[in-house]
Formats: sequence, structure tokens, C-alpha cells
Amino acid sequence: MRTIHAVTALAVTAALLGGCTSGSSPSPAPASAAPASNGVADLSASAILERARGALATATSFRVRGGVFHDAIYDGQGRGEDPQLWSVDVRIAGTDAAGWTAIGASKQESIIVGDKRYLRASEQILAQTVGPERARALTRERGGRWVTLPRRQRVFGDFVTAAYVDGLIKPKATVTKGAGKVIDGIPAIAVIDSGRTPTTVYVAITGEPYPVRLERAELEGLSFTEFGVAFPQIQAPPAADVVGPGKKPA
Repeated sequence: MRTIHAVTALAVTAALLGGCTSGSSPSPAPASAAPASNGVADLSASAILERARGALATATSFRVRGGVFHDAIYDGQGRGEDPQLWSVDVRIAGTDAAGWTAIGASKQESIIVGDKRYLRASEQILAQTVGPERARALTRERGGRWVTLPRRQRVFGDFVTAAYVDGLIKPKATVTKGAGKVIDGIPAIAVIDSGRTPTTVYVAITGEPYPVRLERAELEGLSFTEFGVAFPQIQAPPAADVVGPGKKPA
């Protein structure tokens, strides 16, 4: 009988302990840590842009998308000149690049790799680079192929480079800090340049202090994304799809 009583007591004790365990509240899951600040929000406006330009210069690659009035100058009452709005989508890796720029329906694609530039453009845009007659001839001859040009040749509309982007965010006059804003999920702080072409640059305040957005008056706005991404688009097109500037395709 003593053995039965002992076993029963142990069973009751275990049940009570088990009940306490199952009824206890689970430990709360640890809260996810917020992204660490990179410290730029505490800097002066000019120092923020300096950090942003430095981060951009060391980025192995990035993408630029949006619209910009190339070479536009504002006089305080609007654009002092009347350039056209360019739509752009360009991937940049060092001094190489691939992408397109367009004015309305007139579009050109460009690839810059090593010492070669490959261009596939509408006749209207191509005429600004090689002249109307040659543009007509190339448009007939190429059949959708790329035209190869020396890298150093100036090409109308092919202006989006790392140096060009750096020039956009380089301060031209007095700069001031603006409000914070989340850009595509990235917390950022605004830096406002009050120069002849008023510009607002948003700089990431977590992670690398990359510029993530540039805004100007009217329709202008550029987004900077995909930092450090490997872009397979930045490579020379197949030789069979390329036409030299002075020869017909085979």
C-alpha cells in the first residue's frame, strides 16, 4: 500500500508541475534590431553631401532611373533655357555602363565597355551624333544592329555616367538640411542646394550613406538603386549584332 501511495503522490506532483509548465507564458521573441544609424543625420548639410559623394565614388556599381532636363539652368521663375526632358535608365559599373536615354518616342540604347561604345538609336537621335545623311544610311544598313563608336566620341543624349551623377549632387551654392523621408524603404535625410538649379538630394542615414534620390523643379527626379549589384547587361553585344561606323553589315 505504501508503494501505491508513493507512486500516486509522485504522479500527482508530476501532473501539477506539468500543468504549471504548460500554463506558463512563452518567453517573448527578441525584438528585431532597427538598422544602425550611419551618423550622417548629425552632420552639417555640406558634410552629408561630402559623405554621399564619397560613398558613390567607392560603389562598385549602381543604377540611375528617372527624368532630368539635361543642362537645364533655373532662373528662380522656371527654367531659363528650354531643354527637353530626358527619361533615363542606366546601370553603371566604374567607367563602364549600359542602359538607355530617351526624349519622348526617340530612344537610344548605349553600352560602354573598355575602349568601345555601342549605340543603338533612333534616326533622330543618331543624326545629332553622326549627321543626318549618315544617320539615314546607318538606319537602313544596320537592321536593328548596334553601331560601334570610339569610347571618347561625344554622343548626343548619352550623358549618364558616374561623373555626371557626382556633378548632380555636388553642391553649387549654400546647402541646408531638410526633413527626413523614407525612400523605397530606406530612411534618408534631405539636403537642399539653393543654387541656380535648385536641387534636393536624399542621403541614406543607415548603411552606406548613398544618395538614393535627387529631385528638382517640375518633372525632374532620379532614383539611385542597386548599389554593388553585378550587371550582366554591361557587356559587349555579339559581334554579329554590331555594325562599324564606316562599313555595312555582312
